[in-house]
Amino acid sequence: MERMPGVPLSQILQEGQSVPNACLEQIGDAILHLHNLGWNHSDIKPANILINETDAYLVDFNAAAPLGKNYSELSERSFSPSFASWKQLTGRGTVSVRDDLFSLEVTRFVNSTHRHPFRGQSVAAFFSLDANDIYLATKAFGRHFRDCVLEQYDNFQSETQDMQSLN
Repeated sequence: MERMPGVPLSQILQEGQSVPNACLEQIGDAILHLHNLGWNHSDIKPANILINETDAYLVDFNAAAPLGKNYSELSERSFSPSFASWKQLTGRGTVSVRDDLFSLEVTRFVNSTHRHPFRGQSVAAFFSLDANDIYLATKAFGRHFRDCVLEQYDNFQSETQDMQSLN
């Protein structure tokens, strides 16, 4: 296996720096390429992005899963809860492009604000807040990221209601 040059984005962020949006656009392109091949990375986070000057590399494909595969059929699920989508956390439904895109948006948020949107917790822990608290917290997010989070919240609400109606 080839060793990739660069420093993990997580280290750059710990040092109080950020990377240009162009680097994260490169990661977006890499993710799109992976999706076009029928795969999801499934563990997008700053530690899995290497930065080498103006180039960015997506690494650590150990959690990769085929798009459309039921989560319940995966022999192993490996991901970082604080960057994972609601579906990844619950293991319900199928592996989706939206999972990687949500994780990339969390990563973009951390890069631009130097803080985790859910205080380092998972989106599920964030969704355990009162709906008014969620609304107030997401007002501080940029529009695009807020839309991503609220889409996840809609999925969470729907899933929760479905589970309650079964009981």
